[in-house]
Amino acid sequence: MKKRFLPILIFIIVITSGTFLIFAGNVIPNQLITNGDQEIEMDTLALGDTVDNISLSIEPLGIVYVDGYLWVCERDGDLYKLNPNTGSEILHYNLPFDPAGICFDGTYFYISVDQSNNGSILKYTYDGTYVDRFDVPVSTYFVAGLAFDGINLWAIKDETPNTLYQIDPNTGVVEDTVSVSLRYGGMMCFDNRIWAVQWQNKKVHILDPATAKIQEVIDMDDTDSGKYGITHNGTHYFTSEWQNPEIRIIKIPKQPGEVWNDRAAPDKHPLGISYNGSHYFLVDTVLNKLDILDSGTLENESSFYLPFNPLGVAVVGDYLYISSTDTNNIYKYTHGGTLIATFSTNRKYYALEYDGYRLLASDYLGAYIRELDLADCTVIKNYSVPSDYAGICFDSVNDVYWTINWTGGKILQLNPIDFNTTGIQHDAPASSGNYGIEFNGHHIVTTSHVSDKIYKVIIYLNKPPLSNHPVDFTIQQNSYGSIGWILTDDLGSGYYRVFINNTPSDWFEWMNNSNLNFPLETSITGIFNYTIQFNDSVGTFGVIDTVIVEITPTTVIPGFTAYLLVITLLSLIGMAIILKRDRIF
Repeated sequence: MKKRFLPILIFIIVITSGTFLIFAGNVIPNQLITNGDQEIEMDTLALGDTVDNISLSIEPLGIVYVDGYLWVCERDGDLYKLNPNTGSEILHYNLPFDPAGICFDGTYFYISVDQSNNGSILKYTYDGTYVDRFDVPVSTYFVAGLAFDGINLWAIKDETPNTLYQIDPNTGVVEDTVSVSLRYGGMMCFDNRIWAVQWQNKKVHILDPATAKIQEVIDMDDTDSGKYGITHNGTHYFTSEWQNPEIRIIKIPKQPGEVWNDRAAPDKHPLGISYNGSHYFLVDTVLNKLDILDSGTLENESSFYLPFNPLGVAVVGDYLYISSTDTNNIYKYTHGGTLIATFSTNRKYYALEYDGYRLLASDYLGAYIRELDLADCTVIKNYSVPSDYAGICFDSVNDVYWTINWTGGKILQLNPIDFNTTGIQHDAPASSGNYGIEFNGHHIVTTSHVSDKIYKVIIYLNKPPLSNHPVDFTIQQNSYGSIGWILTDDLGSGYYRVFINNTPSDWFEWMNNSNLNFPLETSITGIFNYTIQFNDSVGTFGVIDTVIVEITPTTVIPGFTAYLLVITLLSLIGMAIILKRDRIF
């Protein structure tokens, strides 16, 4: 009979003991603390230089690139599908009107009518079937340019005063308008901006779609009239000319070191250049002049003359610091040309740069970068550098400096600590005369006093690494948990450390888009700030992220432990009595 009751005894012991262990909170299985899925935000031709052209037998106006082919509006009323390499005709549709502008939204073509006082835009399927018609108000001419940005249809007129229209492509409703001062032909959307052909001046303007402000002016490399349409295939853009019927093909520069764009300086012999976010300040040492240029057009808005030969210039808030070739002075001016102070420096400086904290100068006679006091331009600190630097500028995105080694024709990247080279360099854009250099947030801007040009050069813009920002959470004492930080970066890896209530850990390597599962120390109750500091493989730091972890005591029901012990003891006594009875009977 004893064996019959043995399983019951074991069951009672297991149940009561297990209940005791669980509620006492002394044993909790290892488990990973997760916070749920977190969203992770994850020496060339310039823009106006033609690499090829295709002669046509038709007079092209609006053009659009679709699935490897060029669709071309012909002035006499037909729509042609052409091979973009040869210009040969694939097919064409006869239209009941003379077309002007054209764009494609992935399903439908939108074509405007080349007719005075006609603002119609007609919608067609890919096979040429008419679908719908929209109209925008015109006063004299017609809608010349159309573009699609992935969501909106954009339209612009060939008249002044002009208007840029934002249109719902499904309904034809005009959702927004922006006033424009110039007449335009064809246009396209690329890189979140609108590129429009300013046919009167044979240029392409890159516009901010929200304001229609000109952000770039592209000087085409020929003077032919009749420029009209524009489109792109991602690597090149195409423009049409109807008076000399052809399609021109222009490369879109994208690689570091390539010239993005260039424009003629307003005067001769440009040297030092500085930038304040809205304007460039450019000195001319032949005319003894300082020009203030619009940041988009690079055209002169105002200027003032100087009683010395200027060399370098730096913007310091509302003031300009200007060095000279014929005096050992630095001059402090207002932006309007009022002299504020003259500082004797006992030496000449090629260039000046203000990085927001320091006024820096490249020495005219020796291989030095010198930090100057803003109050009187006396030398605070000297940095010996390996060669003569001309212009120098601070790259606030990559947290480095750039300079032009004018004797070697190189753009050099400099370490911000000692101003020695990092090993990254590009050929300077001009064959000679490279001098001034500035950073505008996107490109390096350089000058040449031989070509008398201003160049925008592409550099690699290193984006800082990102964290997925795990949420704060609570965990019980002596349990296992970790923080699921996931770091991402365009370069792919880096190093991190974690501060626990301001006490740092060692540095550890992280891999791109991998969960760090940083382990928690849970032996002590309290509230703890876990802050991660991290950078990428070139040392660019991301924004620190803090996770607040509250460690709470283990949960025990008062008096419940003694109660369980009594129950267990009574169960054992009861079992012993049953077994004893079994022996008697």
